[in-house]
Amino acid sequence: MNAVAERAGVGKAALYRRWPSKLPMVVDIVASVAVSAAEPEDTGTLSGDLWAVLRDIRDAMAQPYVAPIVTDLVAASLRSPELAEALRREVSVPRRRHVRQLIDRAVARGDISPDVDADVVLDLLAGPHVIRFATSGGAMDDGALEALHALLLRALTA
Repeated sequence: MNAVAERAGVGKAALYRRWPSKLPMVVDIVASVAVSAAEPEDTGTLSGDLWAVLRDIRDAMAQPYVAPIVTDLVAASLRSPELAEALRREVSVPRRRHVRQLIDRAVARGDISPDVDADVVLDLLAGPHVIRFATSGGAMDDGALEALHALLLRALTA
């Protein structure tokens, strides 16, 4: 909290008025970025919607501060049930709700079957980005993003 207060140019008391400890502060900050960035763009097609989500995730992971935080939080949540639950409640549940909107639109247009599992789709949209960063230290390039898009589109419309 000392480093955050110093970097923000405020006293620690200002931070503690808003957040009782570091955990709620981190979760709140991550949620404010991750959830707002997850608003699904309605392009009118499944292909366009998937591309928009994949591009947004890739662009977020390409930011120098985002990917290391995401991978650190994944690791920390494996050791802390409290952190895991807070991230699930404040980040995962709202993001999954947004992907359900994308899936619901695609079902309504007749693009995909109504039995498509939105939770699995979100895992398939976000997971490869995290794995790519964890294994290569960088965001997906355009070729990898295009290949992932084509693979997801084929899988969802099969």
